[in-house]
Amino acid sequence: MRHFKYNIFLIFITLLLVLSGCLTSKKYYQQGEYALSVQKSVKKIQKNRGLKKEIPVLLKAYPKANQKDEDRIKFLKTQGTPDIWDEVFELYSNLKARQEFIRTILPLKYDNKTVDFPVVDYDIDIIDAKKRASEYYYVHAQKLLQQNDKESARQAYSELSKIKTYFNTYKDDDSLAKIAKYKGMTRVIIDIKNKSNNTLPNDFLNNLVNFNINNLNSKWVEYYINSNNKINFDYCIYLTIKTIVVLPEKIKETHYTQSKEIEDGWEYELDRNGNVKKDTSGNDIKRPKIVTISCNITELHQHKEVHIDASVDYFDIKTNNIVLTKPIEADQFYDYIYAVAFGDLRAVTTETRKIIGLPPQAFPTDMNMIYSAGDIIKKLTIDVLRDNKYFIK
Repeated sequence: MRHFKYNIFLIFITLLLVLSGCLTSKKYYQQGEYALSVQKSVKKIQKNRGLKKEIPVLLKAYPKANQKDEDRIKFLKTQGTPDIWDEVFELYSNLKARQEFIRTILPLKYDNKTVDFPVVDYDIDIIDAKKRASEYYYVHAQKLLQQNDKESARQAYSELSKIKTYFNTYKDDDSLAKIAKYKGMTRVIIDIKNKSNNTLPNDFLNNLVNFNINNLNSKWVEYYINSNNKINFDYCIYLTIKTIVVLPEKIKETHYTQSKEIEDGWEYELDRNGNVKKDTSGNDIKRPKIVTISCNITELHQHKEVHIDASVDYFDIKTNNIVLTKPIEADQFYDYIYAVAFGDLRAVTTETRKIIGLPPQAFPTDMNMIYSAGDIIKKLTIDVLRDNKYFIK
């Protein structure tokens, strides 16, 4: 990180040069973009040491670029506010980076003279700016933490993180950062309310919120499922079971007949007089005998269903108010069909044949149906939490 800011200037300027490659160093100079003019000239001279036309532009642009940064530094120091040192550091870093960059082409020959620029030691000023910027962030973070609100704590954490760009360790910044992280965190507990008229077993209720919450967590929001009395929660998200309706078991009986024409042996073909027809060889003419067969079917359809109405309610503990409600519902159906046949089974379709002879089944219990519907409620709850996780900040 210590060398990172030294390179910001070069990266930024190089990007601008790529995007604005059609502009010359002279044009940049005329527009007052002295730093860009220096970059353009140095790049061209690096490619061609004999490119003399760039040197006059460089001689004018380099001191002006430095002067512009130095004037800004002077203004900031005159201003005297404690938050200036991050920018001062950037400006000194720019000056050093520009000096290192231009020295890649020095010395130069121009008009039979050696062109060189004086070397300035910026390191003392850079180190001083780093210390002062770090001290500002450290002191400001302490003041922010005294305000005891989440936004201030999060800002304090950000200020302390900026110190890491200058120093790996600075006073007790790591301890303060932990305090800021704790104070800035929003904590959410997920719980269940059973407002239905049904007595539900604990394992059913617990299963409704037995899912991975890691994907819900973010930098400043933590979700919990198991309550901890030592944690002060900011929100409680309730999965509220409102109604559970188990409809009566039904067996619907349906009667129908299926028919089909089939070949059943043969018969002689007769003429108009009732005599057997002959073919050209004198043999009797025979044809298939077509008969219609049928089968009477009694189909029995077992049906049972459960309906659950619920909601996911976001409760703000501080204001004691519901701030968001998302209704959800689930239906679970049980259907089983079997049939009894009376007649010629050859008349039965392939699909009907599959259910003929199946034994009747016992209906699932009410609780089994409720558990199955609960799995749907659980999935819908996860969807609501995921879709609204940015509601809580």
